[in-house]
Amino acid sequence: MASHNLSIGALFQPSSELYNKPDLPKLTRDNDLDLIRFMLASCVLFFHTRILAGGLDFTLSHLSAIPVFLFLSGLLVTESFYGSPNIRAYAEKRVRRVYPAYIFVVLLGGLLAFFGWKHLAAHPVQLTDLGRYWGFNAIFANWLAPCVVDAVPESRCAVNGSLWIIKWEILFYAALPAILILFSRLNRFIHIGLIIAFAACLSLAMSPYIRIFICFLMGISAYYLKHIWMDFIMRRPPLPPLLRQIILIALFLIAVKLPYGVFLILLMGLAFYPTTDGPKINIMKFGDVSYGMFLIHFPLITGLYALWPGAPEGVWATLIIFSSSILISLGLYKCVEAPFLLPSSHYRQISSQDR
Repeated sequence: MASHNLSIGALFQPSSELYNKPDLPKLTRDNDLDLIRFMLASCVLFFHTRILAGGLDFTLSHLSAIPVFLFLSGLLVTESFYGSPNIRAYAEKRVRRVYPAYIFVVLLGGLLAFFGWKHLAAHPVQLTDLGRYWGFNAIFANWLAPCVVDAVPESRCAVNGSLWIIKWEILFYAALPAILILFSRLNRFIHIGLIIAFAACLSLAMSPYIRIFICFLMGISAYYLKHIWMDFIMRRPPLPPLLRQIILIALFLIAVKLPYGVFLILLMGLAFYPTTDGPKINIMKFGDVSYGMFLIHFPLITGLYALWPGAPEGVWATLIIFSSSILISLGLYKCVEAPFLLPSSHYRQISSQDR
């Protein structure tokens, strides 16, 4: 019985032998992951603006950004898990990071949709419909209540079509400890083989849910191999930080021409490529806007174009949605996200630099 209790207790301790915690260097702080996250959020925004508002059709609106988000999540939450004293601390960091902005957007988006459909579109919407939307979306069950009105097709009434990915990411976060019990026992050759096999699978036509899970697992394997790829990258001659960022943005512009696995490898190589001293674009200087952009842009598009029948399309639509999303996201970060983050949070530390 004692050994059984010890095993149960070890499940909640990331440093226990149950996980075979690897002795690996931490990810270097000299990276451009924040710029990458901003570019990925922009790709999602440009895609939905093109589809829903006749926005500009250009390269970034065709990149499938969600799998890359999940790859980075696999890498970074594994680092977060092993850096936490217990699963409770790990879960608290995830909740503080994800939930405040999420529930705020759910509440606000539902309220705006309720009044929009009730008074502008003159549809019979009840408070119970709004409560149903709030209730299911608050627990990430957005597929059960994507709308606050059932009188029109879901493609028109969905309040925030971007939220579908959040429930899967939460599920992956919850499954991470069980995944790491297995992955922490694999040697580096198996992890290399997994990454190659996963990258090959991404070139096949498959369910988007399988693709994002594969990318999440790829990110976890990349964590266990970071002593190899980080050492290799760190031996390269350094670049000026601004040049690294320019090359990174250029990579996004040609991404649709590359196999997905190749794009991921180049993306990670550039993200951690060593740099000299010099100026750079500090995406986080005024706070993290990537998550807010991802959450807010969809209801902004649908709400704006429902209220403004003559709203412009093409370049102007893209500029309006892009700039509005950034401004709203800055406020969302300052007023909603930042107060809930721990003082040690990467996002709070980076946004306080250069002030």
